[in-house]
Amino acid sequence: MAASMCSCTRRVLATSVRSCYRTCSVSTQSAPKETSESKPDIVIPKKKKRDSLSILQALASTVGKDETAPKYMFMDDPFLIPYSYSAKRNFALSKASGRKAARFIVDKYPAYFRESPADPPIEALKPKSNRYRYRYVNELALNERIEKRRVTDAIEVYKSLKNEGTKISADTHQRLLDLLCVYNSDDPPDQLLPEEFEFRQDIGKDSPRGPSKSWNKNGMAQLVFDDMEVKTPEAYKSMIRGLSKYRGHDRAIEYYEEMVAADMPLDTPTYNAVIYSSVFTDNSSSEIRWQHLLCLLGEMSLRGIRPDLETFNQAFLCLMRMKKNTNQERAFHMLSEMRKCGIEPSLSIWSKLLSIVYFEDAVQSPLLGTIIDYLEENGVSWRHPEDGEFFKSAMAKCFICQKDPELAKRLHKLFNTGRNFTVMSDLHTESLYYNFFFRTLCLMDNIDTVMDYYTSIVPSQWTPHFAVIQEIMKAIDLQKGFQHLPQIWADVVRLDISRPHVLNLMLSLMVKSPIEPELSGKFADCAQFLIQQWKDKITDRRPLVLTAEIIGHIITLLQKGGRFTEAWSAFETYNFNSRDFSGLPGEETFHLLLDGCIQEGDSEKAVSVVLMMDEMMMPRVNEATKKTMETLSLSGQQRSQIEHLLPQTTL
Repeated sequence: MAASMCSCTRRVLATSVRSCYRTCSVSTQSAPKETSESKPDIVIPKKKKRDSLSILQALASTVGKDETAPKYMFMDDPFLIPYSYSAKRNFALSKASGRKAARFIVDKYPAYFRESPADPPIEALKPKSNRYRYRYVNELALNERIEKRRVTDAIEVYKSLKNEGTKISADTHQRLLDLLCVYNSDDPPDQLLPEEFEFRQDIGKDSPRGPSKSWNKNGMAQLVFDDMEVKTPEAYKSMIRGLSKYRGHDRAIEYYEEMVAADMPLDTPTYNAVIYSSVFTDNSSSEIRWQHLLCLLGEMSLRGIRPDLETFNQAFLCLMRMKKNTNQERAFHMLSEMRKCGIEPSLSIWSKLLSIVYFEDAVQSPLLGTIIDYLEENGVSWRHPEDGEFFKSAMAKCFICQKDPELAKRLHKLFNTGRNFTVMSDLHTESLYYNFFFRTLCLMDNIDTVMDYYTSIVPSQWTPHFAVIQEIMKAIDLQKGFQHLPQIWADVVRLDISRPHVLNLMLSLMVKSPIEPELSGKFADCAQFLIQQWKDKITDRRPLVLTAEIIGHIITLLQKGGRFTEAWSAFETYNFNSRDFSGLPGEETFHLLLDGCIQEGDSEKAVSVVLMMDEMMMPRVNEATKKTMETLSLSGQQRSQIEHLLPQTTL
């Protein structure tokens, strides 16, 4: 892709991303040279002005981020700190439920909470009162309800005034229309608590794509607008913004055209809403949609309306919905326009630009590395509501398109520089970021480096997904890093990632590892713990799902660890509960267990193993039978049980 990029695109990329947005408040070429005659006076201030957080910020700058500590919302008794994703979600939402319960009691029984220990008093902690100063129906009562954002009560007062024939001032009419357009003629939703905000996608609230509720076509906002004797530009603006916010895009475009036809004054937020609505109403070709976008921006220029950051965010959103392979040059042209307007791109702009350039999995471009260079030099700040998606989107492109672990490590270093880690939408987005990061490292990086990052992040900062655990174990298998398996096993148990395919892959790697006394003992401990957990959870009626193949790995690990008694106990567990395990154990497991029986000199157990192999019709059962008869002293009954398994020799 980089090879086919035209010269104009390369020039815009080089100038717009790397150097065009450097803030140069004083030009070194135009600054006058200081001479002995024109030295500036140095004025030492008597007192340096500081805000209320200056001391705390100074103290915070002396320490770095503690990677071993959990997030602040999970800090409690050490025994109660959650580690798995589900436990974190339950912990946070339980805390939020407790706060809601306390708020409910305070609001329901305000008489018991009249006195507040806070000095000065905190308004947010006071009981919410439904009493109004103006109880009678008049314009003052309507204004009071508008001030308190009581939409339903304001609608009732308005209807009463309308029925009585009371005339409302134009200013109050406009304020009521603003309130109805902002909340779509409904009461404002309850504000999410910080703990709920972190898991808002899991509980289905406050989607990052905007309100899920559509515009109420016959709602009070439309009726109030129709009741206005004079449709002012402010009224049109309120309707356009409300319609755009709640997916009434067709009607928003109609009102915009009416304003243009009547030569009404517009402003930047209204144009932003119109550009956003045009994204979803214009279904023409990419070229025509691009021309429509240029026309809207040209109208802003002709009217003397200066675009802002939101304007270009909507413009890039429009480009994202066009045909992907023709938008790269247009996107870089838009970046140049931002430079001319003196607007620095936000992280949301970079995120949209990445989606436009890396429109296919096979696309290769130096853009991501150039953006990281720019952010390393100029810093990261949260300037737009969608900025929290940048790090996740950038790491996703690094994994899907670039497949460059060095680039991923640079991005991760930028993420952990200063307070940049706070620029993340929520825990769900952060989890996706780490998923892409580790999957990128597992592609080509050294397993020791992968585990260094893993140790610093898991489980305090992030709970890995089972797909990431699988990728790490594949990297361990490829690079023979079996010494890291005990650490992965400990996290699988602690984080409750005990899925059959994950357990099977991990135990198979333990079986494959070379026999070393220290590792074999640890692997045997893991196997014994797992079979004991299965027994305990069967008793507690909370079954742990295991397969026959996993049982075979458990027996193998116990036998390799020199624990024949535990290995035989696991074999008996399988023998007595074979219906609870799907599949069959591997044949090598039985041969290894048979070697243990021979080593122990237990002929009865050896015969049981051979008979089990015969029952499962394993190919090498005759070899096992011959070994048993040659190495052990069998009784006549035992010999008669297995001698028919030997191949018949034709004389």
